[in-house]
Formats: sequence, C-alpha cells, structure tokens
Amino acid sequence: MPFESTAPQYDAFAPAWQKCRDAYEGQEAIIARGSEYVAPLDTQTPSEYVAYLRRGLYFNATARTVQGMVGASFRRPPSIEAGAAEDLLADATLTDLPFDSLAKQAMREVLIVGRFGLLCDYSDEEARPYLSPYVAENIINWRVEGIGGRSVVTTVALAESGHISDPSDPYKLTEQHRIRILSLDEGVFTPCACMSRRTNRQAATASGISSSMSRIRPSRGSRSIISHSFASTPAPSGLMPIARLCSIWWT
Repeated sequence: MPFESTAPQYDAFAPAWQKCRDAYEGQEAIIARGSEYVAPLDTQTPSEYVAYLRRGLYFNATARTVQGMVGASFRRPPSIEAGAAEDLLADATLTDLPFDSLAKQAMREVLIVGRFGLLCDYSDEEARPYLSPYVAENIINWRVEGIGGRSVVTTVALAESGHISDPSDPYKLTEQHRIRILSLDEGVFTPCACMSRRTNRQAATASGISSSMSRIRPSRGSRSIISHSFASTPAPSGLMPIARLCSIWWT
C-alpha cells in the first residue's frame, strides 16, 4: 500500500541496521540468523550445524564499545535548561522514562545505527506535552524539499505498534500496527493521516490472516488537527558510527 512505502535510503540501509543490531545484541542474535552470518560446512547435517552454532563463541566488542562510549559521555550529569518544563523531566515520555535516560537511549541508537527520532506530542488526558522516541527502523519514509535555499524534511512516515484489548476476550491483547504520516505546515509537523491495521479474526482465511485498514483523523476537542514537532538525526548517507566493529567473527 502507498502509505506503507519505504524510502529508497531506508531500503538501502535496513540490512546494515539489522547487522549492527545483531552485533550489538550478541551471540543469541547471531545464532538466530544462522547461515546469514555462519555458513554451514559442506558435510554437516542440519542437527550438526545447529550444534556447531551453539559451540561457537562471539566476542561482543560492539556492545562493549557502545556501552563504554555512552558511559563516558554521561560520566557527568548533563546540564539541562528546561524552564517551565522542569517538572516534566522525571517522566518525559509518559512511560516513566526520565529525560536523562531518554538522552542515553538516543545516543545509544545513534552509535548503533546512526539515526534516532523524537516526536513532541500532547496528551489530552494528562494535559501536558511528552516525547515519543522512534528508532531508525520505524522512520520508514520521508520527503526532502528545498525551502528558502535549505533542504527541509516536509513529510515523514512513522511506524508504530501496540496492543489493544480484544473485544471478544478482555484478557487477550491484539497487536495493532499504525503508520503516522506527518506533513510540514507553516513550519510545524501536522498529522495528515494515521493508517491503522489490526488483525481481523473474522476475515482470517486458510491462506493467512487478513487485515483491515482504517483512516483516523487526529483531533483534540473540536479541532481536527494537532500540531507536532518532530526531530531526527540526518537521513542515512554513509556508514553508521559503529559499523566498522560489526564484522561477525565466529570462533
């Protein structure tokens, strides 16, 4: 579907992002991908190959380097000038994540894959703004245009996922996926559409589970548009900072 389209740069860098993440996650992530990183020997049977993988050792220099760099950068508490937002720093994301922990997450992501995004949103229920983090894999599409002699991101598509209660079973959660599309309007990112997909149990067929799509108009009270501020590191254009440490050596 058009709204699920990914940017050419996204498609080009996604395999490298996966490799960097696997290198950071460590041995179990490497084993899970099997022959992508460790080729079987010609004479090995499937069971012998699995045993061969399990006997291997992966030295995780990638994670140690990332953790060391994050720790060194935050050895001293950061200086934050929050002004009137000082009271919001203890829970910057409405998920009990303090702002300094969010800053560490941002640096960790930039070191691993070279990209990270933050959406400043507003909660009607809590009557306050908050930040929503997006990893590189969830910033799936964007459009850059020339405005005033500068290259400006004018449209961005963000993939989101979560769980909602199943109407037929209050103890069961159903996974829901959504794509939030933001468009630049007078200098502020404004949602132009939110496309959601959730499992349609009644429409399930023998060939697989079909999905239903719905278009959601964001609103706040009587207003049909909510203004947002979205910021991310630049679009990928070269090797990630940690990419040179992500060669998979299996011994």
